[in-house]
Amino acid sequence: MKDGASITVNLPASLRGTFQTVAANQAITEREACRRIICGLSGLTGADLRSLPEPPREYRNVDLKIDLEWRELDRLTEASGISQITISSIFRRILHAFLITRRIHFVARNNKDEFRLELTQMHFDFAKNYERG
Repeated sequence: MKDGASITVNLPASLRGTFQTVAANQAITEREACRRIICGLSGLTGADLRSLPEPPREYRNVDLKIDLEWRELDRLTEASGISQITISSIFRRILHAFLITRRIHFVARNNKDEFRLELTQMHFDFAKNYERG
């Protein structure tokens, strides 16, 4: 790791397990998965982050230690300040929304190596009737 810091995020055990499994299936490290989440934060507003619910509480929680470069920590600190929620809460909400509820997804930017997170558009049944109008 280049110069930086480590943070610890407390996750429900089942969410942590899902995160480990998905990272392994993608053949990337957990650190790389966290880096991608942090890089994708620019696609979400403070209101978007606040709209994502915390995962359900569980009896057992586990810590996820994340080694960050300073620029990544700066992005997280900025997102935390704008959304007025903690860095741990941001990670819990994003992981739950991405892995469990599918409320957010990654969208490719200009080149194939850049991605951002976006809220998933919900489909409403009445839209078909409205469009026929």
